[in-house]
Amino acid sequence: TSPSSKGIEIVSGAKVTKLASNIIKNSSLSGIYIVSSDVTSVKENTIKSPSTQGVIIASSSKVGALSSNTVKNSKSQGIYISGSDVTSAKKNTVVSPISQGIAIVYSSRVGEVSSNTVKKSKSAGLYISSSDVTEAVKNTITSPASYGIEIVSDSQADEVSLNIINKSKKTGLYVMSSEIKSAKSNEIYGRSITRVGIRIEASTVKKISSNIVKKCKKFGLYVTKKTTVDKASKNTYKGCKKEIYVSENSTVEKIIDSKER
Repeated sequence: TSPSSKGIEIVSGAKVTKLASNIIKNSSLSGIYIVSSDVTSVKENTIKSPSTQGVIIASSSKVGALSSNTVKNSKSQGIYISGSDVTSAKKNTVVSPISQGIAIVYSSRVGEVSSNTVKKSKSAGLYISSSDVTEAVKNTITSPASYGIEIVSDSQADEVSLNIINKSKKTGLYVMSSEIKSAKSNEIYGRSITRVGIRIEASTVKKISSNIVKKCKKFGLYVTKKTTVDKASKNTYKGCKKEIYVSENSTVEKIIDSKER
């Protein structure tokens, strides 16, 4: 365990090429704390039971690769990116955080969020707010207490695809007041209390296609509050009370080959 209350602290314009293979346990604040600094690679670190976030990247920091890190039992978010740029966040594992598994907030820009595993988060598995993400792909999120993937507050994402979301309490994929170019080939497996597979509110989505939604208490796809969807095609719904629901001045231009099986 590092003697710093923040485990490893990189601040005030510091530049680090590689931060790797550290083991940080029971830090009194965060495990890794990067503020107003540049780090090329944050890789293969293990953080257990930090008193706040596992990893913080904040205040106009720039990180190249955030990869293959493990965070367990954090008392806040597992990984928290705030007002910073990250080229890629991939192959990280977050288990049992008290808040979101991975949070990207406050005008952050992240290129690729891929192949991450989040289990048993007390809030959303992947949370994007007021930020831009190029790709959120191939992530596996299991048993989040609210949403599997939550994209809100004027966020933008080019592609949300090939994610597997299991047993979310509220909704598998939730988009509100944001813009998504493509949500495709996601697999959302609900449970008896899961309300909605895909919920889009006050947003613009170009394409929702080839998604599989199973076991939702209410709706497979729910579109509401002046949302515009250009095309919903080749989606499969099973075990949902209703397949597709469109309401409150929303528009789905084309619904093609959606099936209940």
